[in-house]
Amino acid sequence: MEIPQRAEQSSTSAERRNRFPLQAMFVEVVSIILGIVLALSVNEWRELNAQERRADAALTQIVEEVRSNNELISAIHETNEEILAHLHDSNDSGDEVESRFVPGIQVKNTAWETANSIGVFNHVDYEQILELSDLYSIQDIYRNYGFSLIQALLNGTAVAAANGHPWNESEAIKKFESSLALLVSIEASLLDMYADILEGKADLLPDAPRDT
Repeated sequence: MEIPQRAEQSSTSAERRNRFPLQAMFVEVVSIILGIVLALSVNEWRELNAQERRADAALTQIVEEVRSNNELISAIHETNEEILAHLHDSNDSGDEVESRFVPGIQVKNTAWETANSIGVFNHVDYEQILELSDLYSIQDIYRNYGFSLIQALLNGTAVAAANGHPWNESEAIKKFESSLALLVSIEASLLDMYADILEGKADLLPDAPRDT
């Protein structure tokens, strides 16, 4: 009777020895998996945090670009409004227009284009992107229209020179009165859109400096 008992005890001990390595292996595998998942989560969090910082930096640069363009167009718009008013007066009086209109073709879009190229807008609110997209679309229209107007005047100068006629800039500007009026109208729209962003109505950046 003693031999079966010893055999049974030996079998039980062997089972325990076999079970413990399996448990230890299971714990080790689970620990490795958890370590990998944790490392991936940390890396993902760091990457997301870095992308959000890049988005904030890009938006800050865009705000500064908008502020610079606003200052430029504000000065130009005042001059062009005066020229447009002189055009109306000169049409009635027959006087020449002494001022020279200046389209704001120097407006910048570098910060906006850079932000688009590096893909930071994946981390920006859609409404903010739409606000900026509308602004820069109108700005592109304005700049292209200004280029076209300048080219038309230059072509007029070339034609006059080729025909041997004296170039009268005042008379030429009068011919483009409706075009200049449209240019001034676009400037006014741009200034309103600039103000919306710089005064915080678009809520572009919570900590962006506000213009008063």
